[in-house]
Amino acid sequence: MILTLLKIQKDWQDDEKYKDYTRQDIQLVLQQKIGSGEWKDYKTFDIAHDASILSKDYEVPSTVDGKAAQYRVVERLAGSTSEQDRVPGYEDPGEPTSTSETGTTLTVINKLMTRDFSFTKVGNDESTPLSGVSFTLTGDNGYTSGEKPVESAADGTVNFSELPIGNYTLTETKTADGYQLGGPWNFEVKDENGELVIVWQDGTKPSDIKIVNKLKPFDLTVNKTDDQGKALKGAEFTLVDANNKEFTATVSEDGATFTFTGLTAPGTYILTETKAPDGYRGLTEPITIEIDALGQVKVDGVVQEDVLAENGNNEITLSVANDPKAPLPSTGGPGTLLFSLIGILALGATGLYFYFRKDQEVA
Repeated sequence: MILTLLKIQKDWQDDEKYKDYTRQDIQLVLQQKIGSGEWKDYKTFDIAHDASILSKDYEVPSTVDGKAAQYRVVERLAGSTSEQDRVPGYEDPGEPTSTSETGTTLTVINKLMTRDFSFTKVGNDESTPLSGVSFTLTGDNGYTSGEKPVESAADGTVNFSELPIGNYTLTETKTADGYQLGGPWNFEVKDENGELVIVWQDGTKPSDIKIVNKLKPFDLTVNKTDDQGKALKGAEFTLVDANNKEFTATVSEDGATFTFTGLTAPGTYILTETKAPDGYRGLTEPITIEIDALGQVKVDGVVQEDVLAENGNNEITLSVANDPKAPLPSTGGPGTLLFSLIGILALGATGLYFYFRKDQEVA
């Protein structure tokens, strides 16, 4: 019997960049075919998922009973009874190559499959893109999105590339002013019949992923002043929403500042001055505050600037001024004397007018 040297080996491609990527236990099965017969298992090389030795040499006969022998290697998952398996997460290695030549190396190549992950970052209305929102992505396979967070583009899109199968965590590290930090979100990249699919944390497989940021609550601060801008105490206010829910104010120590918390978007709120400071006229009409789904604030129809905050709650600040009431003359004082003198002079002038007119008529 003439023996020939044959090597079989495994080549895992592209998975070394993912430090925690876990391969599967597999078998390389050397098969033999005598003459025009059928392929039969001849030798089995077990390769564990963490194996460092990925090749093995065999001395095999070049002829059997005077007939030429051919050899090929097929791959199976450990414990499988299939003729040949595709390792999940890797491309199909294709049809095995057979040989009858001496010194041949038969290699099974497994090229790692990857896919991109993209989504759109949108605002509180669930449609308007948010740009400049930062994210990191990590996987249990060692995947990382890099040293710097990835930011959403002007159209709200965020892209991560070359994700192999595994479980991932998406973390929002910075959001737009006025918005709450979202997440984290979890999803899995799964191999389904040779196609990598995204399975979201709720079990869905959305084709168009939108991640929504919610606006932070709004605080309304009302500063009560006189017509010169000086703080006034003694006023009282009520604030209700469209459902007539009443909000309770926190009043400052000087009694001139009222803070209402917990306003949400979208929403309409009515601020009413129920009591004016002594000596001042109260507001004759309530103030309407409108917050739309994107956090734009209008007070009696006028857009307010700089209400969306980077830190803390969003802030609406109003100054509500009261005019002083007109003073009335006091009884028994100089005012009374003045009015009396004016009355006497008026009566005297009237008497003189009629006296001279009568004399003219007689003449």
